[in-house]
Amino acid sequence: CTTICSPAVTQINQIYKELDSDRFSFYFINLQVNTPEEIVDQFAKHFNKNFNGIYLNNDKIKKITNRLNVKYVPSMLDKNEIDHTGFLHVLKKEKDNIYQQKFLYTTKPFEIQEIIKDLNNTLGASLW
Repeated sequence: CTTICSPAVTQINQIYKELDSDRFSFYFINLQVNTPEEIVDQFAKHFNKNFNGIYLNNDKIKKITNRLNVKYVPSMLDKNEIDHTGFLHVLKKEKDNIYQQKFLYTTKPFEIQEIIKDLNNTLGASLW
């Protein structure tokens, strides 16, 4: 989506450039089931070659959006897009590959320096 994803991933790229890339990962999760699977990773890598795009089927999209409390609906302006919450979820990988949410940023534009400070204090986090 052009109103939330592109501007947010642009800002996340600014944040990522300030971090130790060996300790942090960024995952872009596509919420549009009509998007071709191969496009999702290309979209993420357009912003940074180290970013990862994740394509999920409809059932997995429902599961992750429920877990992270992400709301989305078809766009009323463009039938090929969706409107959704534009939050940045920061998760830390714990034991047994379990992820725990450490931060949730809801204000846009993102407070880049605050997020960098938070992430550097939470080494090993992964961005979703």
